[in-house]
Amino acid sequence: MKKIIYLLFLTLFVFTSCNQEDETIDVTIKSKQDKVTICHKGKIITVNGNALNAHLKHGDIQLIDADGDGWVEFENDCVPGGDCNDLDPLINPGVEEICGNNIDDDCDGDIDEDCRTYVPDDSFEKYLISLGYDDVLDDYVLTTNINSVTEFNIPSVDSYGHGNISDLTGIEDFIALEKCQILYNNISSLDFSMNTNLRELFLNLGGLTELNLTNNVNLEVLEVSTNLTNLDLTKNTALIQLASFDGQFTNLDLSNNTLLKYLTISRSYNLFTNLDLSNNTLLKELSINRSQLINLNIKNGNNGIITNFGSRNNPNLTCIQVDDASYSTANWTNTDPWASFSEDCGY
Repeated sequence: MKKIIYLLFLTLFVFTSCNQEDETIDVTIKSKQDKVTICHKGKIITVNGNALNAHLKHGDIQLIDADGDGWVEFENDCVPGGDCNDLDPLINPGVEEICGNNIDDDCDGDIDEDCRTYVPDDSFEKYLISLGYDDVLDDYVLTTNINSVTEFNIPSVDSYGHGNISDLTGIEDFIALEKCQILYNNISSLDFSMNTNLRELFLNLGGLTELNLTNNVNLEVLEVSTNLTNLDLTKNTALIQLASFDGQFTNLDLSNNTLLKYLTISRSYNLFTNLDLSNNTLLKELSINRSQLINLNIKNGNNGIITNFGSRNNPNLTCIQVDDASYSTANWTNTDPWASFSEDCGY
């Protein structure tokens, strides 16, 4: 009986061991049967995975097209090579370069090459030609000639202080622009929404009626001498210095500009009558002249750091709200005789 049991146990052990050995053999056979595609002497062939290294040592190229765009990474004699991003089917040597996306779409090693910027205003293009950014008057300029410019100035074109440029289309491709000055030209609309690196902007344009600065979150200095009726600065939270001359604003909201230190409003034909600076606790210099203001609130809890205050020729401004009326009266003397300081002007 014991002998029978022993034989049964031995048979079971051998059967189990054979099954385990069979599984190991299957795995090995499967590994040997794995196929890879290579370029071998100008022909596409498939070889076992365990033979790949030997082929590569002899100069063959493994053909991998991870993104399925028909291009592989390495140059070879079988299929198109040179794919500089094999994870994106929209990037390979067979596509056209897309302007303005800062990507080497066609994998030639250059970004945005041969891209052109539309410049419909002949006077503007002539000015770009005079600066060496263009050479032919054809409504276009090479984008690579302007997209790295950090400072750009447009002075008056003639000696009488009046320029000929009326359309600044093309300025949007000055994407590296940090400082810009435009003087005495007949421009009615400006959009700097694509110039997100802009930090300083100086405009003296009497005919300007539209100005888009909503994307210029890095803007620190703004000086405008225009007839603008609207100036939206709510997004320009980095603004430190603001000067406005000859404006015709119906409203000026500076509540979000908490870094503002220097504010000048002068020669103003503005229609707004209230200016609240209670959020602008870093104000150091303030000059409000020739305005239609009725209410001016400077009570920000930090009036002591204001080193220069001026309020002249504001016929309707009789009460200026401040932190300490006695301090302001003693130190801020550049005011109209009919104006006084109070800690509560009732607004």
